[in-house]
This record gives sequence, C-alpha cells and structure tokens, in this order.
Amino acid sequence: MIHHHQYVGVVLRNIFRVMISKEFISLSVLGNGIICLFAIGFMYTERGSNPNVKEFLDALWFCYSTVTTVGYGDITPVTSLGRIIGIFLMLIGTIFFVTFTALFSNAILGPRISQFEGQLKLEDKKIEDLLKRYQSQNSEEK
Repeated sequence: MIHHHQYVGVVLRNIFRVMISKEFISLSVLGNGIICLFAIGFMYTERGSNPNVKEFLDALWFCYSTVTTVGYGDITPVTSLGRIIGIFLMLIGTIFFVTFTALFSNAILGPRISQFEGQLKLEDKKIEDLLKRYQSQNSEEK
C-alpha cells in the first residue's frame, strides 16, 4: 500500500516525466505553432477592419485568449473570416485541453490504478482458490 507522502512523490515524478516526454513537448510545440499561424492569419484578416488589431501581438493575444477559453473580449473579430478563425481556435483549444488533461490524469491516477489492479489480482486469485476448494469438496461428496 502506498502511503500519502510516497504517493505525492510518485505523482510529482510522473508529472515531471509527462512534462519532459516527447508527447507533451510535441503537443506543446504543435499547439503553439498552430496558434502562431492562426495569429498571422487573424492579423492579416482583421488589421485595417478591426481597430483593436494593430500589430501581431494583438492577434497573438486574441488567439491565446480564445484557445485557452479565457476570452477577455477586449479583442473580438469583426470580419467573417476572423470569426471563422475564432471558431477553429475554440475547437483546437478543446482538443488540446482534452489531450493535456488525459496526459496529466494518467500521471496523477496511474499509481493508484496500478495499486488497485494489484489488489484486484490478489482478490481474483483468492476467488479462484475458493472456487477450486468448493469444486473439490463438491466432487468428494458425490
């Protein structure tokens, strides 16, 4: 049985492993790259039409606040294409959020799940042994 302080240590090690894993790093690079590409598109789409988008940082701000679902509302798209970009960013944010949540959930819950799997195997073995004893007693009585 894992004690609380041991469990915290295992979880912290697992979270660190997730953060240096190729999956996490790949998702982070891919996600940030996609956001930057959308920011370029948003800037060229909105600049000139939207008084709140004057430079790349404004577009980048909009994209990150949209993808993270913060959505401050200080910059909102005014063009149809800008709104479509915003919709795609919302979808992308949801996809990446779910993926990162799965990675970290596994890091946090993995040790407990392994512990419970081990306990279940022991209980299965006990049940199998009891069944064998029961079957052998029944066959002896007949």
